[in-house]
Amino acid sequence: MTRCGLSVEWEAGWEHFPHDPDVGLRGFGGTPARAFEQPARALTAVVTRAAVKPNLAVEVKCEAPDLELLFVEWLNAVIYEMAVRRCVA
Repeated sequence: MTRCGLSVEWEAGWEHFPHDPDVGLRGFGGTPARAFEQPARALTAVVTRAAVKPNLAVEVKCEAPDLELLFVEWLNAVIYEMAVRRCVA
């Protein structure tokens, strides 16, 4: 991203927040792809306290009419893949 002629790097990260009856997930990043990656990490932190080591690449395709619905579809796809591949024991 460039602002006033200066290159600005966006810091990526995630956070949990209260969301009855579940937990809310929020991601930050310089692009939608980078921002969506972060809640996947936050989701993993919800389901396990074990150290997570990426050792399997999975291609996930999602479609939605806007970013908010795409975010929900993305998280559902991540949950599905984690379950069927037994990624977290």
